[in-house]
Amino acid sequence: MAGVLATCVVAVVLPLTAVGALAAKVVVGRAASALDQTKIPAAPPGPQTTYILDRNGKLMTTLHGPVNRTVVQFAQIPAPMPEAAVAIEDRNFYHEGGIDPKAILRAALVDLSHGGVVQGGSTITQQYVKLVYTGSEQTIARKVREAILAAKLNQQLTKDEILGRYLNTVYFGHGAYGVEAAAETYWGEDARHLTLLQSATLAGLIQAPSMFDPVAHRAASRARRNVVLADMAQQGYVPPATANRLAALPVRVHPSDPSVGPAPYFTQYVSQVLQRRFGYQRTFEGGLHVTTTLDLADQRAAEHAVATHLPSPTDPSAALVAIDPSTGAIRAMVGGRNYDKVKFNLATEAHRQTGSAAKLFTLATAMEQHISLNSTWNGPPQISITDPRCHGPSGGPWQVANSADES
Repeated sequence: MAGVLATCVVAVVLPLTAVGALAAKVVVGRAASALDQTKIPAAPPGPQTTYILDRNGKLMTTLHGPVNRTVVQFAQIPAPMPEAAVAIEDRNFYHEGGIDPKAILRAALVDLSHGGVVQGGSTITQQYVKLVYTGSEQTIARKVREAILAAKLNQQLTKDEILGRYLNTVYFGHGAYGVEAAAETYWGEDARHLTLLQSATLAGLIQAPSMFDPVAHRAASRARRNVVLADMAQQGYVPPATANRLAALPVRVHPSDPSVGPAPYFTQYVSQVLQRRFGYQRTFEGGLHVTTTLDLADQRAAEHAVATHLPSPTDPSAALVAIDPSTGAIRAMVGGRNYDKVKFNLATEAHRQTGSAAKLFTLATAMEQHISLNSTWNGPPQISITDPRCHGPSGGPWQVANSADES
């Protein structure tokens, strides 16, 4: 492996001249030493999407920043997906040592003729290294480090481990990084349900997600998908007849946005609570799985109650919160009549006075103290409550008055 890497490094850094050949021995030795001494740093976890679930584990919404990404195990990815990626991106993936000497040499000759990095010779392993460790700076030094890290990574991980990390990291367009987010973005389903046709479509996006976008550019996406299918057939992953049959089908996507779901006022409230407790970065990039107390069945009933009793556009706004009195758990929350039009949550942000709703609690307390419902009590329009527990911000007694001082 060190000899192969050294050959590649020579190809990258030296013109093929007599002087270059004379210096090659020194470079070979240094490259072999670099491979032995190089340590693979721990891969940063990267941003991951947060999931908000109801009390029964049903998904309500997701929270993420510019990067929508959910890591899944390689075993959860159907075989056609990695096969399609290998077929179109790196057909020698399972036979090479993390780098492709012929491709690097070919790219090096082009680069040298132009006086800089112009053409890539990247394997899937090198692509992963560039995404996670080295970045995409167009310099020869970066390409050399990329090749060394790729060769070292190939020694430490199995091919499936490398491919799994790659498919969980690569960009598929529309903010979706990794196959799980891509499957959810384009078809509203988990990666484990991807079909051969869908896998070929996603693999075709890796090279240029915007150019082959199946939402905006279906003709280009179909052409690219069919190239993937042809490569898969040529490399023995699928029968040619199957590839030809699938190539005749149109591109079909069902774009979804899991960030818009049921109980929007409640999930907005949960997001605010998470940000106060964990901060913005962990809330939107920490890959949290948050199980809430809300019950989606109760939530639908609450929304139905508001819509049924206040159906007219001229009806007043409404808010509803259903709480389990034994625990204080929120089972349903309606913060307004239409979240798309009004994001303001009347249930948590309006800070309205309780008004006559407080009478129910007063009556219940009186009954607990065995006060007769037939008793008569003086109810003046104003009263001063001197109990220290009720003192206001100024520290004095709480002055309570009826609206318009009516008794």
